[in-house]
Formats: sequence, C-alpha cells, structure tokens
Amino acid sequence: PLDLATHLSVMAGHALRGTDVAIRVHGAKAPVQVADDIREEITAIVREAITNAVKHGRAAAVDVSIDDGADGLTVKVVDDGRGFDPDRAPGRAEGHFGRVGMRERAEKLGGRLTLESAQGRGTTVVLHLPARLAGPARASR
Repeated sequence: PLDLATHLSVMAGHALRGTDVAIRVHGAKAPVQVADDIREEITAIVREAITNAVKHGRAAAVDVSIDDGADGLTVKVVDDGRGFDPDRAPGRAEGHFGRVGMRERAEKLGGRLTLESAQGRGTTVVLHLPARLAGPARASR
C-alpha cells in the first residue's frame, strides 16, 4: 500500500486535473502508513480542503504537509487563496459537506480540525490525530 504522502499526492493530482493550481505534498521524515479507514477519512478531509481552496478561494497554490510526531499525526493544508470569514456560518450544498463535514470526519477519528483564514490571506486547515491512535488504529511502521 502507498504511504500517506504518496496517496494524498495522487489524490490531489486527480482533484486538480484540468486546473493551473500548483500542488506540493510534503511527507513526514519517514513514510507514514495508516489503516485503510483512517486513510480514507484523511483523504476526504484533504480533498475537501483542496476543493474549497480552488472553487471558493481561487487559490493558485496548495501545500499539504504531514508531520508524524510524538504527540500524533498532523496533516496541514495551506492555500494562497482569497480566504474567508471563519465566523460566517458554513453552508451545506447537496453532496458537498464543506467545513461541517471535515470537522465531523476529524471527530469520527478522535481528532480535531482547526481552520484559520482571513479575507485575502488564504486558508490553513489542520487535522490533528492524537498519538493514542498509534495503537490499533494506525498500522505499524
């Protein structure tokens, strides 16, 4: 199976096909393997963040970074788009769950999702999964 960085890189390439958006995926120091169900939830969150950056933020570049530290796994998506007012209530379009869906997925994994954004200053989405997931939930390395 692909390590998480490679998996996210492939997904991002598909998600950005037909756009001029530059994507960079930075893996952790060592390849990160996670269980299939966790990988799919992480992928859905990152895909949503990328989609929002392009569709709503009109980003020209998106960076995805993975850090597998002692305190857990962190996946960060940073874009250079228009940003938004994070205090504005999120909408929910049919088949598209935006910020609400990303948070629900993070909570389902026992993690947390934070969003930082401001008009004209891009958006940063951070998914943090605690180290306790290193046991049965994350595959051994």
